[in-house]
Amino acid sequence: MSEQETPAPAGAPTAPSPPPKRPGVNPWLITSVVLLVVIVGVGGVAIGHFWGGPQSAPASSSAASAAPASAAAASAASAAAASSAAATSTAGSAVVDANGIPIDQGGNPQWQQCNSNVLATAIAGCTAIISANNESQPDMALVYNDRGWAYWENSQFSLAIADLNQSIALDPTDAAPYVNRGFAEGDTNDPTDALNDFNKAIQIDPTQSEAYKGIGDLDAHKNDSADALIAYNQAVQADTTNEDAYVGRGIAEFGANQLPASLADFKTAVQLDSTDETALSGEGQVLVAQGQYSQGITVLTQAIAMNNQDALAYYARSQAEAKTGQDQQAAIDYVLTSKLDPSLAPITQTK
Repeated sequence: MSEQETPAPAGAPTAPSPPPKRPGVNPWLITSVVLLVVIVGVGGVAIGHFWGGPQSAPASSSAASAAPASAAAASAASAAAASSAAATSTAGSAVVDANGIPIDQGGNPQWQQCNSNVLATAIAGCTAIISANNESQPDMALVYNDRGWAYWENSQFSLAIADLNQSIALDPTDAAPYVNRGFAEGDTNDPTDALNDFNKAIQIDPTQSEAYKGIGDLDAHKNDSADALIAYNQAVQADTTNEDAYVGRGIAEFGANQLPASLADFKTAVQLDSTDETALSGEGQVLVAQGQYSQGITVLTQAIAMNNQDALAYYARSQAEAKTGQDQQAAIDYVLTSKLDPSLAPITQTK
């Protein structure tokens, strides 16, 4: 019994992270993207899957009440107004510290739990505050937003949307719950409402980098690299430390076969967060696409060490190994790719 490999080049990287609890906090993103990329030096076409975050349109846009023809065009007018978010942010009429906790609640252990990145702890802490019902209306809006974020991150989307609805009802002047609800709506295959919420977030706060990035993700999901790049550029202009925006833009540039720009953006993302496997995997895949096989193998090996379920990283490394005469290791990586994603690396069994 022999195995015959069917060539297919490395595609775009897998999923980055989810959205922010509120403005001023680094975002985590979610939105699906499919890219078709011609790989230089390898040949063929590969399909990569990526999930990213929310994007919105300008204060003058009508997209909050009607779906725009182009998500990126809807956000273009607000790019000039975008600027970096302050370390201490204001959510509606409630002033919060750099950790997103209301200034008057900094020593409250329940608020500290509600703001935890451990989902069970966050949900329990927020629920305790909501059940006590002793907080001001702006603070209750924040806690519903935080619990909605935690539910969303825990894939409890209906509960997330319900809490975010409540947060918006209590304080419609806060951009954060619109951003987070947009993520939840995107995750439930509701891109129109997601875009409307991203638009509303930017209308409230034109500095919402994550909102612009969300629009880029929605455009990328439609395989519209040109409009996606416009929105990702706006996201980076609004916040030059938004790592996820660089990852999204790197993927869009990869899809548009703008390999040098893509490599630069993945490298920047890695500089901002050296633990981001998606950015590292993207960097390695672009290196392979450019024919820099030895460097690509080194970077992809680092990415695989972080995430041994990244089929695209194994596939790209197998192609680079084949190009550098490492046939045995290339075959091993190809088989591993096939086990993780048979559509990416089909294996034909022959007698």
